[in-house]
Amino acid sequence: MLIGTAGEPLHGPAPFTALAMSGELIAAGSEDGSVRLYRVSETRVHKAIRAFGDEVSSLAFVPASDVIWIASGQHIYAFDINTETLVLKREDATVQKRVLNDDENVLNEIALNKTHLAFTCDDGRIGTYELSTQEVKFLKPQHKSVSSPLAFIPNRPRELVSGGYDCTLLHTDFLLGSFLSSLDLSGGTSPADTGAVPPFIHSLDVSPDGRIACGLADGRVWIGSGGVKGLGKKKKWDGLDEQQGAFHTVATGPVVGLAFRDESSVFMSSLNGVLKLVAVTQSQTEGTTVTIPWSAQTTKVAKVNALAYDAATHRLVIAGITLDGKGALETWTFENTQ
Repeated sequence: MLIGTAGEPLHGPAPFTALAMSGELIAAGSEDGSVRLYRVSETRVHKAIRAFGDEVSSLAFVPASDVIWIASGQHIYAFDINTETLVLKREDATVQKRVLNDDENVLNEIALNKTHLAFTCDDGRIGTYELSTQEVKFLKPQHKSVSSPLAFIPNRPRELVSGGYDCTLLHTDFLLGSFLSSLDLSGGTSPADTGAVPPFIHSLDVSPDGRIACGLADGRVWIGSGGVKGLGKKKKWDGLDEQQGAFHTVATGPVVGLAFRDESSVFMSSLNGVLKLVAVTQSQTEGTTVTIPWSAQTTKVAKVNALAYDAATHRLVIAGITLDGKGALETWTFENTQ
């Protein structure tokens, strides 16, 4: 049996809108255009980055380094936080790049691999920023509405998958800027208690072995196993193969955050703070089955905006808004009991 325990919540003056983790360090971006960094063993702010001017929409740590990337408005920034300075400003960024020219268009999410930063934006486009040359490119495939969650596909260094408010998953080769596959999720039947809410794609993640999970506005997740290594000889990633995926109802509201715990289980959060671990098992006789080995309700976060899980420390962090409109972080730790 899996037991989850919530630690002492961390608070901020403005709603938290973005989240990233790197070992013992938690970064939380805010609606007020700032980023606060915390150590998990402490309740006070470790460092802060201020004065972006726009809401912080996404954060990403460079693995095994002290560099964090930040998306805010039309800009991306990189900061080296290995400094004695406690409060950094925009001028302290090691990289500051405007990637969107339209003031009405804003960045939504970013993702990192070893060579590129990828981003999505309100006009539906998907872009990349090459870390070595600082060149910005936009892919030819794009979403018909807001594009939001995205992820690089593990062990496929030139492939991306993204989701949008067009209810579609797009699989692309970002080096060629070309289309590889897609899946329209609007054809399924939404749960009756969500009314006529379209299955906008709010969140997604890809497991180390190639399984994809995405969270929808109608309270369902779609889990696709077509890209899992070992399920037949694969020359391409078939993660969006409709025949090897299924919908599962896990909440009564939007599933706004997802993160794989391991290759066969994924943490999720609904907008109203229902937390669950969704475990996936697969067999040739029964196909894909889903169980919920753990569930809980957030303690201080009334509206969830972001979720992150760090596999090295086994910590789940939830970020969002309290009932009085301020920011809150919850850190959950887990243990197995017999």
